[in-house]
Order: sequence, then structure tokens, then C-alpha cells
Amino acid sequence: HAFGQYLYERFDNDDVETFKKAYIMKKRTFKSWEDIDYGKWGLPPASEVPYVAASPKNFTLEIEEGDVAVTAVLKAHASRAVPHAVTVKLTLYQNRPFADLQWGVTNKKPETWPEAGWICLPLKVDKPSFQLGRLGSIIDPAKDIVRGSNRHLLCLSNGMTVIDPNGAGVGLCPTDSPCVSLEQPGMWRYSRDFVPSKPLVYINLFNNQWSTNFRTWNSGSWTSRVRLWAIDKYDAQRGLITPSYEARIPLQAATFDGPAGTLPTSQDGLKLSRMGVLVTAFGPNPDGNGIMLRLWEQTGDNKPCRVHLPEGLGITRVHPCDLRGRPIGEAILVRGGHFTITCRPYAPVSLLLTPGKNGK
Repeated sequence: HAFGQYLYERFDNDDVETFKKAYIMKKRTFKSWEDIDYGKWGLPPASEVPYVAASPKNFTLEIEEGDVAVTAVLKAHASRAVPHAVTVKLTLYQNRPFADLQWGVTNKKPETWPEAGWICLPLKVDKPSFQLGRLGSIIDPAKDIVRGSNRHLLCLSNGMTVIDPNGAGVGLCPTDSPCVSLEQPGMWRYSRDFVPSKPLVYINLFNNQWSTNFRTWNSGSWTSRVRLWAIDKYDAQRGLITPSYEARIPLQAATFDGPAGTLPTSQDGLKLSRMGVLVTAFGPNPDGNGIMLRLWEQTGDNKPCRVHLPEGLGITRVHPCDLRGRPIGEAILVRGGHFTITCRPYAPVSLLLTPGKNGK
């Protein structure tokens, strides 16, 4: 597969039955809930309608140049092998250390036949290891996945990296489609001990494998974006967390045309001394008085973090609390508009900010 190639798969009855038997691993009656969830009833034998993997052909190429970026736009019409029109865009930015890849589909028809679509990302990384930003921590799929879990399709909370033994490689963040497979496309695959060893990443764009709780007949027009960046020496904060969240939550700006107000033209907001710590809440306490500040450590480091509060809040005390706003532990005094806390690896911190007598 080529870099950025769109891969479209149509599975056969053998694929479905093999996956079902491997995943369920026990006998059930034909109409049990496992067959309903994981089976595809009524498929003809694979000898009549076999598995097909296809990619669009006869792309047209256009180059779009702007003041800050250049974009290659490839378009392909629907065909018998790939029954929907596809557009792929690759954007390079001036003086920016990343590239954006975008896949788009036009007027895809709903489909009940088992299918899946992928963006293929083969990478030139020798002896690769993987770091995946998942819910709660960064994991290495070679050693951090419980045996028996799904090892062929993994969901990212932010991004991932593919690095060599020296820590050099590639980072990527799929901002719209968080499910990825490593080494090979992972739909209708299951094994208890698979460990990826090749630098191949597949971004899952859509599938209809599960018959409950998920959208089954994908249709319409939509896009899916992936940001990629180079890594010289892997570090969780610089190589994975910060570029992933900058892709997911980009800097925003607004302009206003009207009479000037009373606020200063510039003013600092909340500031943290550490990168790699998310601010997940900063506003009125939903459970009572005061201001709620919630932080979430993302890199696995156990380092102090100094919090600088905006001027004018009048905050004198900060009290650690649980997720329901109930105080726990000793209060922290605010001096000079700042205070310091320790963020445990991958752990959230909730803080109740209380104004002094003159605070509002």
C-alpha cells in the first residue's frame, strides 16, 4: 500500500464466520445474541462472492497554492470496485513541522454488505515500536494490552507515534476517525497474542462490523483528517501529546469591529508552567460556590505544576476536591497570584478556587 492510499474492503462469509468463531470461542445456538451482534446473516458462500480489496484508479491531480500552504488534491470517480467518489488532499505548510492529509467521500450509498474503508500509512521506520495515546494513559501495544483484548483495532484518545530504537520516527493524530490498526487492516480479525512488528498504520474511516450500538449503513458525504509530524527524539510531551492536542484543538482567534470597551487590549488568562497538562474545566462550580479548575496530566510524568491565575479573580485559597466538588486534603494558599500542585501520572486533579473578602 502507498502512503495516503485509500483502501476499500468488502468481506466474504468466510471472513465473518472465522472472526465470529475466534472471538466468541464457544458454541451457541444460531440465533444467539453473539450471532446477532457479530454475524452477517444471509451472505452467499465465499466461493460465489469472495473477499475484495480495492483502491481508486485514474485520479486527477490539482495543485492549490496559497500564502501559507500548498495542497495536492487528487480526485477519483466511483467505479465498480470502489462504488463511491473519493478525494484525497495533502497539505504542506510554510515553516510548520507537520503535514495534513484529508480523505473525503461523496454520496456514498448505504451498504449492508460487510465493508470497511482505510487510509494507509506505511512509514519508513526501522524496528518500530508504537506509543498510543489512549483513554487514561499512553500504551505500548507490545506489552500493555491485556491478553484476550482486541489487538487489531485500537481507539486513540489523542494521537500515536511510530519510532525506531533511537527514538526517531513519525507522530500522527487522526482528528476525525480515532480507530487505527497496526501492521494490517484489522476489521474481522481477532487473535489473543498479535503484536505488530511492521511500521504500517491504517486509519479506519468506516465499517459495519458490529450490528448494535454503532452506525451500521454508512452513507453520505464526509471527510476525515490526519495530521503527521516528524520526531527526532521521542518524548511523550513534545512527540505525542502537545502536537496531538494542537491538531485536535487548534488556536482560535476572533475579531470585533465596534466601539472600544473598558478591557485592556491584552491580558493573560490561566497559565500552567508545564506542557502536557490539560485544562478540562475552568469556570463556576456546578456543585456550589467558587470556581472549579480541573487539570489532567497526559504524559506520565510526576512533576510539580505551577498555576498562574488571571488577575482580578481575588482567589486566596485553593482546595483539592473530588469530582463532585467535595473538599479533600489541606487547602493551598495562593501567593502572588499563583500556587503549585503535583500532578500524578495520567491522573485528573480537581481544585475549588475560593475568593477572599474582596474577591468577586
